[in-house]
Amino acid sequence: MKIQNTIYLLVCLFSLSLNANYFDEPETILDDTYDTTETFIYSTADYLDTSFSGEDYDIESQDLTKADISYESIFEKGQDSIQNSNIKIRLLFPRFRKQYKITFENYNKSKSIDETNENDSYLLGIGKDKARVGLKFRGINPDPFISYNLEYKTYLANNLDFHIGNRAMYFADYKFDNTFSINFKKQINDHLIVSFNNSYRFQEEYNNKYELVNTINLSKDLGQKRSLNYTISSYATKDDIINQDLEVDYYYAGGFYKEYFYKNWAYYNIDAGLIFRDENSFEAKGRLLFRIGALFGNAKPKFNN
Repeated sequence: MKIQNTIYLLVCLFSLSLNANYFDEPETILDDTYDTTETFIYSTADYLDTSFSGEDYDIESQDLTKADISYESIFEKGQDSIQNSNIKIRLLFPRFRKQYKITFENYNKSKSIDETNENDSYLLGIGKDKARVGLKFRGINPDPFISYNLEYKTYLANNLDFHIGNRAMYFADYKFDNTFSINFKKQINDHLIVSFNNSYRFQEEYNNKYELVNTINLSKDLGQKRSLNYTISSYATKDDIINQDLEVDYYYAGGFYKEYFYKNWAYYNIDAGLIFRDENSFEAKGRLLFRIGALFGNAKPKFNN
């Protein structure tokens, strides 16, 4: 409950901060709230890292963790509106990871844009090189897992980056979860990037569910604190019960605008577009997402001013 209250307070303060002249004093309530939250995250990460590693030398605070706390609202014609609070946190354990890599992160069961429910599943793992073992937590029910990652990156002609990877995970309860991806990225100029991302995922837990996602992105840098992204994507699934053949669930085309409105940690983004769902005979429906949030630690970008 304390975490939920903190998120709610942050969201309220972020909304107030949109009025540029609202705060006159250099030390604002917004800054105080943020500093308190960040100190708590840093202190927790530092304590755990020191305990695991047995080392107690100084580490730059921002290198201890990366986190994103946000609140979002989603509106789509013909669908119920959705409001979510999200916590995405990863502890980096810089002292301990000299030998082992410790991770604590969210676990998402789908790459669909409909995967918007508040995430209550997390992965705590310890790894070395490309292998990892750990526990998946959902409430108080842990699920042990092992995983292995393979990836290959290379630079092709004409500034084209190529990446191929596979993440295999096996859970004691959730069973096999495997994601294969092939991605291309091309730098058009200093401010424009085009990418083609493809992933194919199999999850044994959900009636042998297969999930295919194809996305074309055009990203434009509008300056240090603003960016604009255009995307066209398709999402298809199959399983042993409902869709026994791979079928497209939806197509989506839209634009994504992001801006840091306060220092280098408070941001908002607006995602607006059209979605064509199979359940609506692929009739175009408007979709709008608004998110406001705060970044901590290594997640914060570095600006020149």
